[in-house]
Amino acid sequence: MRTKWSELVPYGTEPSEEALDKWFDGGATDTTGVADRAGQPTRYLKWWMGRIEQTLGDAGFAVGSALSLADLLLYNSFAEFLRDEEAGELAQWKREPFGSKSRTDAAIANCPKLSASIAQVAANANIQQWLSTRGVQMF
Repeated sequence: MRTKWSELVPYGTEPSEEALDKWFDGGATDTTGVADRAGQPTRYLKWWMGRIEQTLGDAGFAVGSALSLADLLLYNSFAEFLRDEEAGELAQWKREPFGSKSRTDAAIANCPKLSASIAQVAANANIQQWLSTRGVQMF
């Protein structure tokens, strides 16, 4: 998924509206069953989220019945962002998942299992403590 994002928006490049539209709204739609090989070049966010959604557990966690590294990776990919006090001089698009938190959040809303996994991480007391104390990120 990150490789495909980087093809549309190379590292360090501000995403254009055209690239954002393609990433969030376009591409392959075969999110269930055998993947259509012909659609491989256009596997953008909807495709990836649909495929991930199909593999997640039903207990509110990515795997099993407790928080796991899988939940943390999903949170990091789809929900992690830098608040103003953590971002220093970083441009807004560099602070947000896939250059647009609002568009990523809207896409996540269509994936209840993914949303549940992300919510479990966001509600975790240790994660909340880390996020409240991590300070300005220097990257």
